[in-house]
Amino acid sequence: MAEGDGHIYRTFKARVMKGDFDLVNDTIKCALLTGHTLDEDGHSVWGDVSADEITHTSYTAATLASNSVTASGTGTGTSVLGKFDAGDVTFSSLDGDDPNYAVLYDDSITGTAADALIGAWELTTATNGGNYTIQWSGDGIIRIK
Repeated sequence: MAEGDGHIYRTFKARVMKGDFDLVNDTIKCALLTGHTLDEDGHSVWGDVSADEITHTSYTAATLASNSVTASGTGTGTSVLGKFDAGDVTFSSLDGDDPNYAVLYDDSITGTAADALIGAWELTTATNGGNYTIQWSGDGIIRIK
């Protein structure tokens, strides 16, 4: 259900190259935001966006499961890619405010970059009191070509 564009936060791009993240073993959370205005260059930590988190009684941010980082392809160019993926996320009995973004953040990092933001995905599907599923692309959550 991540229907719209995905956006990777600028600080994540730099910090992943420095080795600050372990996307397989860290606790990666998915939160739903409502009324959120994306600022992929200015936002860097959960505290920058947490005020927009939905407040349904049955809702809590979900921890990703089955996280994997793989490399595929051979040679050079677009045939070689690194991929971060995880299982789809389902929020049970979700109603009320409709989310407009799903945000991933690393809940394992401490210090000045605590709860570092990873990316945000636009959502357009309304809640209806039932299960609300974020279905990641079959190509993975994040790909680097």
